[in-house]
Amino acid sequence: MQFTGTKQVSQGAIEDRIATSQANFFSYVFGPVPTFDPTTWTADLRRIERYYQSLGFYQAEVTEEQVEPDGKGGVRLALTIDEGTPTHVTALDIDGLDIPEGLRRRVLAKLPLQVGDVFRQEDWEALKAELRSRLRELGYATAEAGGETYVEVTNQTARVHVICAPGPRVKYGAIVVTAGPHPEVSPELIADTARPAVREGEWFSESGLSAAQTRVFQMGVFGAVKVTAGTLDASTDTVPVLIDVREAPFHSVRFGGGVAFDPARQEVRGIAEYTDRNFLGGLRKLTLKAKVGWAFLPAVWDVQFNGLMFDFLAQLEQPNFFAPTLKGLLGVNLYKQVEAGYGYVGGRARTGVAWEPVPHLVLSPTYAFELDNVTGVTTGLTGDVPTLAYGCNTSPCLQLLSYLEQTVVWDARDDIVDPKKGYYLGVSFQESGQWLGSGFTYVRILPEARGYVTVGAFTLAARLMVGTILQPNPCSISAEAGLSAQACDPSPIVNRFFAGGAGSNRGFGSRELSPLLPLAYQPLTPTQAAGSLVSNVGLPASASGYVVPIGGNGLLDASLELRWTFAREWVVAFFVDAGFVSYGAFSFSSVSTTQVAVGIGLRYRTPVGLFRVDFGYRLNLGGPLPVVPVQPHVSYSENTACFAFATVNNTPEYGGAPWSRCALHFAVGESF
Repeated sequence: MQFTGTKQVSQGAIEDRIATSQANFFSYVFGPVPTFDPTTWTADLRRIERYYQSLGFYQAEVTEEQVEPDGKGGVRLALTIDEGTPTHVTALDIDGLDIPEGLRRRVLAKLPLQVGDVFRQEDWEALKAELRSRLRELGYATAEAGGETYVEVTNQTARVHVICAPGPRVKYGAIVVTAGPHPEVSPELIADTARPAVREGEWFSESGLSAAQTRVFQMGVFGAVKVTAGTLDASTDTVPVLIDVREAPFHSVRFGGGVAFDPARQEVRGIAEYTDRNFLGGLRKLTLKAKVGWAFLPAVWDVQFNGLMFDFLAQLEQPNFFAPTLKGLLGVNLYKQVEAGYGYVGGRARTGVAWEPVPHLVLSPTYAFELDNVTGVTTGLTGDVPTLAYGCNTSPCLQLLSYLEQTVVWDARDDIVDPKKGYYLGVSFQESGQWLGSGFTYVRILPEARGYVTVGAFTLAARLMVGTILQPNPCSISAEAGLSAQACDPSPIVNRFFAGGAGSNRGFGSRELSPLLPLAYQPLTPTQAAGSLVSNVGLPASASGYVVPIGGNGLLDASLELRWTFAREWVVAFFVDAGFVSYGAFSFSSVSTTQVAVGIGLRYRTPVGLFRVDFGYRLNLGGPLPVVPVQPHVSYSENTACFAFATVNNTPEYGGAPWSRCALHFAVGESF
């Protein structure tokens, strides 16, 4: 299919709006292969002209069309289009806005159609819808906007006349709840949940109705929720709020499984989840989750570490915890994890509240108690190294954490799974110390910001995360300041920062962007390994080995991504990822070590989620990753190949060394 003369409108935009389509790779593979229908093609020619008219090209016409056999059982289609001259708005009159001047200015600010714009049908409809929406947002619940346009095809001009009917400005009235037969949830509880967004006596707004609907739906026990405005009571200038709900099953069981593929880690896992949404009455929500799997590091074809991993969670949520906007939380975790160079098994108990004073804003103060048994495979290192490497100078390595944590989140995204517009702002503070019975003293701060802007088929997404762990006597990565167990207070490795992977800097494998610890290839004897984290096995002055990430106290993680929806379910993304993880607390002096990766990704939207593959290539910026100095010396190889399948030894240092310059990630869901 070939179009000639399409200067103002792309051929792809036209193809998306006609019924005739051409075969491509995906249609041959997944089917069905489209066929040519002359009747449909004739109707498509009229559709093309109407589409141009909707864009303001009222003189556009198809001047020539050709249908020729291609000799392979198909046809070649060719069109010549005369687009003509676009029609511009020369006058815009808005009548009927007999409202206070302050409100009038808010209604008329930055309208989607202005004098001088090309007159498009969608902009005309958007103008009326926007005026109607703004009036209703300001309390005019029955507001309407109509009008007419006058298009002169002889000189390509349009005069736009809008007539508004605001009606009276009204306030919220009583909340009326309607449920299905034999409801278990009391109408009073539903009304109390919705009331913060549609409080009686406050000015009416449609966003309030939407927020109330979200609040009721988030109760988690309804399959359908609809919140609408009732009939205006002219005697009191109030509008009742109607809430119609249908209860969903209170008990659910889910099973599933999956695999994860990353350049630095592969795993296979199974999951199970049980939910009781009315545990012991009062809409208490009990959730039991189990995940069990096996991890292979760095890859199934080059296994250096592997082992069992699991995570068992029991969580109880109490809605209306002393207030409709307050939710009580209580959770218990038992887990085991395998990471490169170390593993841990432990448990965590957490209690707190989640407070949503206004829509989009959630504040959650919590207290957590955590005990982890860290086990290492740091073959051949001295007993002083665990202080620097894992945050422990005892054997066995038991890390006791007791901390307060506060999180603040403002989530104004249009969709948390596949956002197209809006923004997300969040920050968490974590305080731990001996005054809480903790074995570590620190303050952990982690702010994050994300933003999304969509124009047509393109979405620009950006993310920035900065983190720091502050300590009264922090460890240094230098040998002089860091190797003695009495010289500093290490941070716990389970709470340090790591970067790299499908949801971070995609020029690295999972958690690879981090300070590194060299490990020797020499195994421990059973006697040396028994009951100890590490042992000095008397290696010579130099030994062959490899490196593993041990995390750091400073983090910068940023991404900029342009997403292009080039087909209904297909998206291609171009991205730049940048960041660093420093062994010490965040410092602007570490910006010079920022690692930068560029890449391209492909996404496919399915009914069960968005499947994603990303290829990242790391630029030669920022220098090699920091390596903890140890004695005896362990030499390790660097990899300059595009993937880790091939290794080149003794190469010059480059950005992100010693890891491979390329990384391929498979994941479910957007990167952020």
